[in-house]
Order: sequence, then C-alpha cells, then structure tokens
Amino acid sequence: MPISYSGINDEHLTVRKNAGVFDVSHMGEFIIRGPHALDLIQRVTSNDASKLTNGKVQYSCLPNEQGGIVDDLLVYCIEMNQEYMLVINASNIQKDWDWITTCNTIGAGMQNISDNTCLLAVQGPQACCILQSLTEMDILSMAYYSFTKGKFAGVDDVLISATAYTGAGGIVDIAIHLNVSPGFISHIESPHRRAKYNNTQVFKCSPKDFFPEKPL
Repeated sequence: MPISYSGINDEHLTVRKNAGVFDVSHMGEFIIRGPHALDLIQRVTSNDASKLTNGKVQYSCLPNEQGGIVDDLLVYCIEMNQEYMLVINASNIQKDWDWITTCNTIGAGMQNISDNTCLLAVQGPQACCILQSLTEMDILSMAYYSFTKGKFAGVDDVLISATAYTGAGGIVDIAIHLNVSPGFISHIESPHRRAKYNNTQVFKCSPKDFFPEKPL
C-alpha cells in the first residue's frame, strides 16, 4: 500500500470528521498459553494482569533488569489464566520475543503469530457505525480497552478491539488471520459506505503527529 493517498492534511481531517482505515499489520502478536501463562505475563510485564478478565485489554510494558523498558505492549486476556495475546511494536518483534523467551523458565506455551496476522485500525467518529454494518457482534457498545471475537465481513474468528487512539472517537482495531480474501478491506471502504459515512478512506500509516499520547 502507498504511504499516502490524498495527502496528510486531507487524511487527518477525514479521520477527525469521518473514518480512516490504517494498515498496521507490521505490528507483532504473541500468544502465551497454558497453566503458566498468567505467571509468565506477571513476570515480564509491569502491570497487574491478574486483574484482566476474558475480553479485557491492558496497557503495559516489558521492564528490563536495570529498571529500563524493553518495549510497551497491550495484553489481551483471551481466557483467564490460560491464554493471552500480546501486541507489540513492529521494530521490536524479535527483541521482545527473545526477552520473553529468556524469562520463560516456567514452561509457559509461546507462539509468535505475527506473520499470520493482519491488523487494521479503523479510526474516527464514524468507525464503529461503519463496522457494525458488517457484523452481528455488538461493536457500538464495546467498552474502551475490551475486545470481542466472531464473524466479520464473512470471515470467522476475527478479533475486534476498542484499543486504538486518535482522540476522535470510534477507536477500533481489527486482527484477522492472514489468509483472507484480497477484497476484505473493500467491504469497509465500499462505495455505499463512502457515501453513507461521507468519505471513509484507506491509509497506509496514521498521521500520528496530530494524535494525543497513548494513555498510560
């Protein structure tokens, strides 16, 4: 995908007023599972993951032994005490994997699904309304930092979370398995939805110079 479509000013205003789709598939995703999954999460992250219940997300970081930070990340609770997904920054995928692996002396199951997962961020005040028309999952009432899984645009087992951030409302991320139809994104940016929601656009990267800082 191109870095820019119509220019940063137009793309910024579109997200602030309507919605934009950002391809952020370069992000990394790890699955931590098994009876020692929570123990490993508690060992490597700074927040208290024991507070997470199914369908909840937590912002955290990976501290090192010197009190510095290896990376920041999101922790998704898929099944309490049994299965979690970590979403980490693209440039640190290998570094984070190596660090967590080094800390995993308790035998928790680990799987790097980064290469088999694509991630789209649909952001802007109309984002939730646009996506709701493509699924029976209740997106409109999702609480911030929560997620749900189900069928979306005809694709099974899609994870949708309210974790993105622009300061413009309608903050939704979509994580899907890589082998979906090449036309999947066209469901979101169809001519009908562009007309109904006044110019939804697809972007490669978000103009983060305009965005507020991620909440801690």
